[in-house]
Amino acid sequence: MTLIKIKNAMMETGLTRKALRYYDEKKLVVATKIAIGKNNAWYYTENDIQVLKRIKLYRDLDVPVGQIKEIINSKNGEAIFKENIANLLAKRKDNLKKQTEIARNISDNSIIDSM
Repeated sequence: MTLIKIKNAMMETGLTRKALRYYDEKKLVVATKIAIGKNNAWYYTENDIQVLKRIKLYRDLDVPVGQIKEIINSKNGEAIFKENIANLLAKRKDNLKKQTEIARNISDNSIIDSM
């Protein structure tokens, strides 16, 4: 089993050290800690990296950490992941349409003129 240093995990996932430590604290992905002198070096497996990438995707879609933990710990987490992503992307698309319409209205001064 290959272990990946925290610095490399940060580069591979796009997550900050603070985020990795938070997910460790919340028991979403627990790093392997190896004592080196007075400090612990943090390492992750390839599987951990894949889970962290999913967590980042969910967080980018504003899914709460508690809900992410449920999905990750579920026996059918892969199916839930795929189903949720489709639903979340559809919601995001609807929100973007609404925001675009609001921006169009603002640029047309239709909101300002009605005040």
